[in-house]
Amino acid sequence: MTKEKLQRILYVVCDFVAANVGWLTFNVLRYYLSQDSLISQGAHTLADFLMFPSVILGQLFIPIGMLLVFYLSGYYNVVFRKSRLSEFFTTLWSTLFNTLAIFGVVLINDMVIERMHNYEMILALWFCSFVFVYIPRIIITSSTTRSIRHRKLIFNTLVVGNGFAGHRLADKLLNAKEFLGYNIKGFVNIPGEVAFEGDTQFPVFELDAINEVCRENAITELLIAPSEDNPKRTLDVINRLFGTNLSMRLTPDLYNILISKVNIDTLTNEPFIDISGSGLSECAKNIKRFFDVILSLIALIILIPFFIIVAIIIKISSPGPVFYLQERVGYRNKVFNIIKFRSMRCDAEKDGIPQLSSKDDSRITPFGAFMRKYRIDELPQFINVIKGDSRAAPGASVLYQPNIASCPILRSRAPGAPRIDILGNGEIWLCRQC
Repeated sequence: MTKEKLQRILYVVCDFVAANVGWLTFNVLRYYLSQDSLISQGAHTLADFLMFPSVILGQLFIPIGMLLVFYLSGYYNVVFRKSRLSEFFTTLWSTLFNTLAIFGVVLINDMVIERMHNYEMILALWFCSFVFVYIPRIIITSSTTRSIRHRKLIFNTLVVGNGFAGHRLADKLLNAKEFLGYNIKGFVNIPGEVAFEGDTQFPVFELDAINEVCRENAITELLIAPSEDNPKRTLDVINRLFGTNLSMRLTPDLYNILISKVNIDTLTNEPFIDISGSGLSECAKNIKRFFDVILSLIALIILIPFFIIVAIIIKISSPGPVFYLQERVGYRNKVFNIIKFRSMRCDAEKDGIPQLSSKDDSRITPFGAFMRKYRIDELPQFINVIKGDSRAAPGASVLYQPNIASCPILRSRAPGAPRIDILGNGEIWLCRQC
């Protein structure tokens, strides 16, 4: 198990324990704040109140609901190099959301005529939730920061660029006043760039072997520092690096070639921009993914009878399977199989090469033409959404070609998962020669 997964598990376990302790502490305060009304319900002592079935169920399930909110807040996405200020406000607002949700669903029956009492209940719950959750978090984060500074926790790093800029960056990292966690394992040659002629203590690798080098050296970070202002060359390098699925940072003067919001980190007093993810915040990513899965599950359940009817018609109208699988390119150049209802004859691509269809394409079956007209053939792609291959939004998808890393059309796409094309926006065709 990787260090990142272990750290994430540590945060989750501590949050779960903290949520349980915080909720139990609040129930103790709740008893004394509402003692008069609870006595009338048979809770003559604190023990009587804590044994109420509703209180026991709350102790079992409310911490789980809190964890769901913590996940949606994006707190668990980045587990190393956390900003303490960001951690404080993320914890503050997520516990406030939990407080208001719990009060509206669970504690509404405890409301009394005195408005001040209700405010006291809300503040008590928020205080317990925030304090018990934030203290373990800040302890873990501070301990992790100390481990990085004392070189107990390191991140194997490659500097992509074997020119003057790459070696200057490496020197600054090595001579920084405080160790930033970057354990440089070597440089990567950028094709066409003039190599640094001085002595170096690190090996130099070729870009063609980047995947093997990253695997053998357990690389977790890529710092891109080209010495020449050549956007086309830099884009070629970035597209090839996306396949490593690693964190990538780029010097900001080249950022005008990318389409995304700016996420800036400072390395040795120089800004570097994280280009390994989309422009969405961690919270927005998780909320988007959560609703993608929920809405797709609902859609699939509702459409089951309709899918059965469509499948029967496809089998009756033409021989062959009901579904059609085709290779597409998703996030970080990951190839996956898109799922559609089959709308063509089985021998439509007998040579194995995808071909664009035309309006009067003879390969399309009569029922297939009907499905394509109303985009019915796209509906099984909700399965791809649940798997994480694509997302539930209208847009274009990308057909797979072997030389996709060098295609300029792909370069212009901001990093992210392809979307379901149910509004007829079409497909992006990646030519073999571009």
